[in-house]
Amino acid sequence: MRKTMRHGVSVTLLALAGLSDIAAAGNWVTTEFTVPGYSRTTLWDINDSGQMVGIVSNDNGPEQAFVYQAGVVKLLTGPVGSFGSGALGISNTGVIVGVWRKTEEDPSQGFVYENGSYSAVAFPGASATVIRRISSDGRYLAGSYETATQVNLGFAFDRQTDQWVSFDANDDGVTLIQGVNVAGQVVGNAGPDSSAMIYDMSAGTTTWFGGIAGNAHPQFRDINDHGVIVGHDGLNVIVGSGAAGFDTFRLPGDEVVAVRGYGNNNRGELVGFYYSLDNITRSFVASQVPEPASYGLMLLGLMLVAVKLNQQGRKAA
Repeated sequence: MRKTMRHGVSVTLLALAGLSDIAAAGNWVTTEFTVPGYSRTTLWDINDSGQMVGIVSNDNGPEQAFVYQAGVVKLLTGPVGSFGSGALGISNTGVIVGVWRKTEEDPSQGFVYENGSYSAVAFPGASATVIRRISSDGRYLAGSYETATQVNLGFAFDRQTDQWVSFDANDDGVTLIQGVNVAGQVVGNAGPDSSAMIYDMSAGTTTWFGGIAGNAHPQFRDINDHGVIVGHDGLNVIVGSGAAGFDTFRLPGDEVVAVRGYGNNNRGELVGFYYSLDNITRSFVASQVPEPASYGLMLLGLMLVAVKLNQQGRKAA
C-alpha cells in the first residue's frame, strides 16, 4: 500500500510496483519512484497511457534503459553490442527513443525502439547523437549532437519530411534541446546565455524567455500538445506556458539537494528526478490537485446528471 499526503489528509491508495512515499507540494501531489536494486533512478518521460521511461544505474555498473507500465519495470538492453543505454522519451504508441554506446569510452549514439526492434538515428555528420524526446504522435524527434569540431549542439527532426533543424550554442553557450510536441514546437535552452526558448518548426520562429516566477535562468525540458512546458531552475520544478503563465513547486523534505523536472503528458502528469543528501538519485511523478472550486463544479455536474437520469426514469415509468 502507499499513502498520499496533501495538507495533512492521508488517503490510502492501491500500490503500484516501484511507487512509494507520496507527499504534497503546493497544489501538486508528488509520488517517489525508484527501481529496487539500483542506487540511481531517473525518470525522463511519461505518455498519456502512464508508460514511463528512464535510466537506472549503480556505482559499479553501466546505465540501463527501462520502461515502466502498469506496475512492471522492463529493462531495455539497447541495440546489439550496447555497453549502456538510456530511455529518454516515449510516444503515445509506445515508441521509445534514447541513447546507447558500445563501450564506456565510445561516443553516445541515438536509437529508436519500435515494434520490438532498435534502429540507429544520427544527426548528419555528427560524431555523437542523443535523442532526448519524441512527440506524442511519433513524428518529431529532438535532442543534441556533437561533431569533430563542435559540441553543445541541438537538433529537431521531422520523421515525416526528413527535415533536420540545427541549434548552435553560439559564443561558448550551452544548447540543450529537449522537448517537442505534435505541433513541432521544440523547447530547450540555447544561445550565449543558455536562455529558455520555444522554436516553431513550421513557422521557423523562436520565442525566448528570460526570468520566470523569480527564476533568472529557467531550464525548459518538455512541452505537451497543449503547450504546457515543464522544466526546473535547480531547486524548483517549473510548469506552465507563455500564455497562461508559469508556476513552481518544490519537493518536500530536507534531503532534497537539487530537482529536475523533465517530462509531461497531456493528462496533467509530469515526471523528473532529484538528488538527495544520501547520494541516491530518486525520481518522482507529479499530478496537479484540483482547487476546491473545481471540486464544487464537479459535484454540481454530478448532481445535475443524477437529476436528469431521475427525470428520464420517471418518464419511462
